[in-house]
Amino acid sequence: GGTVSGVVVDGKVVDADCFVVAMGPWSCMAEDWFDGISIPMQGVRSTSIVFQTDKPVDPYALFCAEDANGCHLEVYPRASNEVYMCGIGGSKYLNNDELKAISPEEITADPSRVKAAESSFGAMAKFAARPSDRQQACMRPCPPDAMPYLGQIPGTTNAFMAAGHNCWGILWGPVTGKAMTELIFDGKSKCVDLSSFSVGRFSKQTTGKAGKRGRKQGTTDVGEQW
Repeated sequence: GGTVSGVVVDGKVVDADCFVVAMGPWSCMAEDWFDGISIPMQGVRSTSIVFQTDKPVDPYALFCAEDANGCHLEVYPRASNEVYMCGIGGSKYLNNDELKAISPEEITADPSRVKAAESSFGAMAKFAARPSDRQQACMRPCPPDAMPYLGQIPGTTNAFMAAGHNCWGILWGPVTGKAMTELIFDGKSKCVDLSSFSVGRFSKQTTGKAGKRGRKQGTTDVGEQW
C-alpha cells in the first residue's frame, strides 16, 4: 500500500511517520486525498446558546419535549455558573460537496433559532428572561449508518481515520483514543473490535446504506438526529 510522508499545512510540508484524519465532518475531504475511498458524511449544523448566571444553578440536566417554537431543549448547568443549551431545532444538513465548500469559521449561530430558544427557556427560568450571553454553532459529523469511521485508510500503510461520532464525540473520545493508539502502535485494537467501523465500508458501494438516524428511536420521538 501507499505510504504518506507528509502533509501540507499553511503552505509548508509537515513530515511524520503516522497520520490520523480526525477533522470531524470535514474528514470527508479525505476522498480527494486517497484513491478509491468513499467517505459519505452528513454535516448537521446546529445552534446552541449559553446564559451566564450570578449564582450557581442546581446541577441537573433538563431534557424537554418538542415545543411550539420547534425546540426540544437540552439544558446543562455548568460549575462556572453558566447554563449551556442545545436542542434548539432547525438544524441545516450539508452533504459532502457542501461540507467541502464551507470552512469551520463560517459555522455561526442561526439568529432565528437563538430567538426561538431564548423564548422557550425564558418561559421556564426567571434568569433567562433576557437575551443569551453567548450564541454559537457546531457542525456534527454523521455517517449514513450512524457509526464513526475508525481504522486504517485502505490502500495506505500509515494513514488512519477517527471521525464521524455525531454528538457523541466527548463520550466516544476516550475509547476512540485508546483503540486508535492500540491500532497504530500494536497493529490491532484490543479494547474494541473496529471491523464494523471500517473506513472503507462504503467504498465499494454506489449508494450509501440506509440511514439508521432520524427523529425517532423505535417509536419514540427523539427530536433531531440521534
